[in-house]
Amino acid sequence: VLKPSLGTYHCSGPGVGHMVTLTLAPGTESVLLTHVAVHGAPGCSEPVKTGRLWAAESIEALEGDPLLSFETDSVKKEWSGSLGKPVAARAVRISFDSTHGEEAANVDVGMVALVGVLASDSLDLSVFKAEIPPELKVTALREVKKRKRWMP
Repeated sequence: VLKPSLGTYHCSGPGVGHMVTLTLAPGTESVLLTHVAVHGAPGCSEPVKTGRLWAAESIEALEGDPLLSFETDSVKKEWSGSLGKPVAARAVRISFDSTHGEEAANVDVGMVALVGVLASDSLDLSVFKAEIPPELKVTALREVKKRKRWMP
């Protein structure tokens, strides 16, 4: 599990197109997935650029078209968004399809945050129109400052 900080990251093996599949432990309650955030690793040569996400009640149900495709920002190397509706999930698969680097020698992932609630919790549907709450600390981790131009 990657912690929400800029110092922890994962560099994949060679190439792109790697997939990660996460599942809930048997006997645990399903979750309603509402939002996702993906960060490329800062300071690395191949931060993740594009990918896809599947979510379903079982690993077998992850086949077929992805739930969403994402592309991280070229400056902050971050993407976050609402799924538009709650998705009951016990399994999630993420593919990392391309990088911001020139060689695509590997994929550097800083964080993947899956946001939601337990399936038994009540859920205000207005949450889907909102961004991920800042107090969760999974977005806007990297501040980019524009430098002044000192040329005459």
